[in-house]
Amino acid sequence: MPPLRVILDAKLRTPAHAHVLDRDAPTLIAHAREAAPVDDRFGQVERMAVESDAGRLDLAAVLKALAEREINEVQVEAGSILTGALLAGGLADELLLYVAPVLLGDTARPMAVLPPLGSIAEAGAMRLVEQRAFGQDWRLRFAMAAAMKDQDVHRNH
Repeated sequence: MPPLRVILDAKLRTPAHAHVLDRDAPTLIAHAREAAPVDDRFGQVERMAVESDAGRLDLAAVLKALAEREINEVQVEAGSILTGALLAGGLADELLLYVAPVLLGDTARPMAVLPPLGSIAEAGAMRLVEQRAFGQDWRLRFAMAAAMKDQDVHRNH
């Protein structure tokens, strides 16, 4: 059975033609409690209402609901806002980066939108646990410092 796709869509705005609504894999759409579908595009997928604040889903509540379903490992593919929210909230155990030898300049999108640091001591610590080359690109897997205190699942994972 394919893994469960979990889509965070606070306002239920996923386009009707989106591949994630095609029933190729089990799909769960997490949305704000006050959001209501305007048509039947979500009829083929499961929906889960969660708390939200200022239009953003409570990510800890989403992860808790997944854990209650015995989903204990989540791989997130996200943009900089969701990535930053997960990191800032201490909700990520690992960070998996794919790095290409390309300079994008200072106008490129950041990897994560994070709150400003008061000092370098507030920076999030990580430990490199795996590195692998793919041609000229690199795959880097880091354990987050908070997760390193609680778990030893990062060894040969």
